[in-house]
Amino acid sequence: LVTLPAAAKPIKQVDAGSGGHIIAMGCNGTVWCWGNNGTKQVGNTNCTGLYATTPYQVMAGQVPSASGFLEGVSYISGGNDENYAILKTGELVAWGQNDVGQLGCGTTSTYETTPRYVCKADGTHLTGVIMVEAGDATGYALVDEDGDGVGTIYSWGADDASQLGRVATAAEPKTYAAPCYKNASDPTSPVKGALLNNIVSLTAGDCMAIVIDEDGYVWSWGHGAWGGMCGNWAWGCDCCYANQVLGGETGDPYLKAKAGSAGQGFGMAITLDGKAVAWGNNGAINLSGGNLGNGNGTSSPT
Repeated sequence: LVTLPAAAKPIKQVDAGSGGHIIAMGCNGTVWCWGNNGTKQVGNTNCTGLYATTPYQVMAGQVPSASGFLEGVSYISGGNDENYAILKTGELVAWGQNDVGQLGCGTTSTYETTPRYVCKADGTHLTGVIMVEAGDATGYALVDEDGDGVGTIYSWGADDASQLGRVATAAEPKTYAAPCYKNASDPTSPVKGALLNNIVSLTAGDCMAIVIDEDGYVWSWGHGAWGGMCGNWAWGCDCCYANQVLGGETGDPYLKAKAGSAGQGFGMAITLDGKAVAWGNNGAINLSGGNLGNGNGTSSPT
């Protein structure tokens, strides 16, 4: 059993960062971390080593707190070397590695030891956040401004494989949270189209993201290598903006699903009638194979 202090229990949520650390949230809204601390992802200045063998409570950082510790948290997500936490106010904070702006606070510092607010390009806090997901060095948030459970996707951080779902500009730099977009019309066209909205679900892999809209359609963007991990025949071609995932063996033109999950170079979803489907990497890189669960080691772009 993990040795957790009484103040942390009972635990409501736990997430494993892909880089070797764990983040946990108590039912009381406190946050605890342990494991790798090479980029201060444990979130506590008293943890000075390269790793923590027991949980440390995450400090408040920029968040007002009488106790000095992060409180009032409703949801957490661990990345490669960084963490995200949604506050009950709908604001979002992050801490850990920040060399490519993955904390969304407007800087590219090596790391931030304690939480900082994720902000929009105008410097105001990102608000209305109901879900957050971490890629390897990219953050994604589902923002619901009117409280109906449907919203837009914001992104920040690494964009070396088009995983932002937008093209960063001076007005919307990658170190700040800014909205994602979908292609204008043709799913193979790299032309920016409408805002990616009416989204109800979000998941992130190492260098791509998958979302589901309120009609059940699945959209993806990011790295196009390793067998077409975006699910739209973009084999070897990165997707700068969201494209609809094709239906493949479901027989439909485009995939419709009720849940999705993204891994290292591949995506999975549960169709509306309860079938599991997968696409992307199935053995295209070393020490990887059989990810798609379809009886072979051949990657699939749909």
